[in-house]
Amino acid sequence: MTTPVISAYNQSEYDISYLDTRVNPGGVITLSILRGSDFYGAATVGERGQIVIPAEARKRYGIEIGDKLMVFGRHHGGGLILMKAELVTKIVTTALSELSGLEKILSESEPKPDQE
Repeated sequence: MTTPVISAYNQSEYDISYLDTRVNPGGVITLSILRGSDFYGAATVGERGQIVIPAEARKRYGIEIGDKLMVFGRHHGGGLILMKAELVTKIVTTALSELSGLEKILSESEPKPDQE
């Protein structure tokens, strides 16, 4: 039996045409964009633009009072990603280190003027 694929198209103000929704055997609906994600609850935006991150999510990700979070937007609109600033720093530092290593490898593989 083949699994039907339902494509979502721009049905609201957000571009959701990239979503791939599958109905699995047993009728379970899976959104590819949410695969592997956990749902911790809902948050309401207050007058000053503040939200409260659910306690279970704060505990799971070690978010403490005073922690700095970086806020990123999804390319397709309608979604935000929150990451601890220290994790973003670690990711950027690792990426720069890897690029530096790649740059070194590339420069070593280039023929030197006297080797031509």
